[in-house]
Amino acid sequence: MPTFSASNTYQTRSCSLPTSVNNIAAFIAEARTWTGTPFVHHQACKGIGADCTQFVVAAARVAGLLPAGYRTVKYNRDWALHTNVSVLTAELSRYCDEIPLKGIEPGDLITFNFSQTAHHLGIYIGNGEMIHAHIRRGVCIEPVEHYRARLVAAWRLK
Repeated sequence: MPTFSASNTYQTRSCSLPTSVNNIAAFIAEARTWTGTPFVHHQACKGIGADCTQFVVAAARVAGLLPAGYRTVKYNRDWALHTNVSVLTAELSRYCDEIPLKGIEPGDLITFNFSQTAHHLGIYIGNGEMIHAHIRRGVCIEPVEHYRARLVAAWRLK
């Protein structure tokens, strides 16, 4: 398990991630295998702990949609409370194109604003549902409609 200190720094536990075929179906299938993984900030260990961003990155790497060596920038758990500049949006723009919300398809990424800027990420899986790492429920599938008021953008992996 990761260890945390009072200064909000952390040490990560390493996990090996398998490889898979490069397609959206594999991305969604891999994401579904993470269901039930508890929420742990800045981690991506299936069954052990993940946050919303690291979970999505891990599933995308397994599906071949992100380079195997890709790593996100480090971020504090409460970064979005102290700025209106989205670290998440900056990261997404490196490997994704922003698309209209009305045009989302399975495998697209959706961002949500719960404070000053977009800082929560989920994967749209079709039929009005998304899979994401919820801070209290861990990785779970929920209707997008539950978060409609906070939905701010959609992104498609390049």
